[in-house]
Amino acid sequence: MVPDDEVDLSLEFGPPPELFTKLQGQAIESSTFPVISGARLANKGGDVRLLQPVARSFNSIIARKGAGLSSLEDLKGATLGSMPRNTAPFTHFAVLLALEGMDHENFQFQFGPPPVLFGQMKKGEIDAMIGVEPFSTRLLATDEFQEFFVFNERWNARRGTDMPLVEVATYQSMTDKKGTAFETFLQGLLEAGQYIQANKRAVFEQYSDVLGLQTDGQIDLAVERIAPIYPTEFATELRESGKEVVRLAAEEGLIESEPNVDELFVDLQTS
Repeated sequence: MVPDDEVDLSLEFGPPPELFTKLQGQAIESSTFPVISGARLANKGGDVRLLQPVARSFNSIIARKGAGLSSLEDLKGATLGSMPRNTAPFTHFAVLLALEGMDHENFQFQFGPPPVLFGQMKKGEIDAMIGVEPFSTRLLATDEFQEFFVFNERWNARRGTDMPLVEVATYQSMTDKKGTAFETFLQGLLEAGQYIQANKRAVFEQYSDVLGLQTDGQIDLAVERIAPIYPTEFATELRESGKEVVRLAAEEGLIESEPNVDELFVDLQTS
């Protein structure tokens, strides 16, 4: 375990777009960051570096039961809630559609942050949404909603590996200046993943208020759905999968260009 006296860490919480802006302006030194956001930031000319996978994809399509939505073809006549076009959930969906031979421009989207989309789903104001956790679990736990087109499952079917979502991001200047500190931090994240796997129920009970989980059934479902997304060791295959997502996103014109992935993705222990 990483000793407490080796960690001098100041935490700042915020939505992904805010953290993107702060990291871009170097108002913060590091962030957990979607892989695709790292690629976008690299394309803006920054020496951003992705250091270690933190989570695999947990996105899927969530729809109300009885709405007649259970396939991608069904979604073409529906309004699909999504985080904005520059976010990982939307970009990953567009990449997966391309692998299925479909164009995301043939779908109708309504964009918004996850809490807003969650509320719209509950009120029936949108037909379906690209779900993000813990909102997906909270919807599915009501038994009024169903899940289909699970991103990780579809990527696995096409590529044989898990689909990445989040890595630790910083700048080359930060790794040069504080390399040992980052190595300790990264090890701590892996140990956090190990702790979650060893203490699933206790962890989700402890953070139930933060996650908006109000019943034992919701906690049970969160343990089943969310706990497995966190790596317990350096996820090499997830890292390589991240490079593939970036390449395909560039190929489909979803990001401006393909950055040098071998420069963007760094393993501090071997660099």
